[in-house]
Amino acid sequence: MAETLTCSLRTEISCKLNRLPLRFFDRNKAGEILSRVTSDLDKVAEVLQTGLLKLIAEEYYKGRNVIKAYNHEKQSIEQVRAAAEDNRIASQKADFLTNCVNPLIRLLTRIAHVVTAVIAGKAMIEGRMTVGVVQAFFQYVNQTAEPMTEASYMINSLQSAIASAERTFELLDEEEEVPDKANVAAAECAKGHIAFEHVSFGYDPGELLMKDISFEAKPG
Repeated sequence: MAETLTCSLRTEISCKLNRLPLRFFDRNKAGEILSRVTSDLDKVAEVLQTGLLKLIAEEYYKGRNVIKAYNHEKQSIEQVRAAAEDNRIASQKADFLTNCVNPLIRLLTRIAHVVTAVIAGKAMIEGRMTVGVVQAFFQYVNQTAEPMTEASYMINSLQSAIASAERTFELLDEEEEVPDKANVAAAECAKGHIAFEHVSFGYDPGELLMKDISFEAKPG
């Protein structure tokens, strides 16, 4: 079921990528897109099966020749180093928050044992409780806490899977390129005289590639 679900999502994403406008690829790096198809879907499948396939897409290695040709290696190294440091800090915080849930539940269980032992010991000394009752009560505490401890492992996995699923469906919900009309009226008496007047263009309205461009192409 996990492999079928992953294959189905990857197929949908593959078809989706062929229908997306150039604006989407200009706005997102190749490594970001690949991580949604590979790593994110693997995290979703991890909850449903044992094992995780880790696939890496290196953004800068693909364009190494271009970076080297424009003498941009030093700046590229600094950008990678800064990104790696930001990733380290974020991963450290995420690992701490993820791994503290289970020990925290176990700590609360141990505190409950201590409190139970103190109260039960006092009750046994006063003759209001027998050893068998205390032993049964300890067993009840363990039976209550163990499911919570096991659930904490699943909660961590589910959080990661939900985040990955959100990124995957966010890609599938991206606005697609508007297809050309099938029956377009043919231009009659076209002279081939084309003029661009004060044209601005860009995939992102905030980052225009051309600003106020004017030119004319005369017939012939």
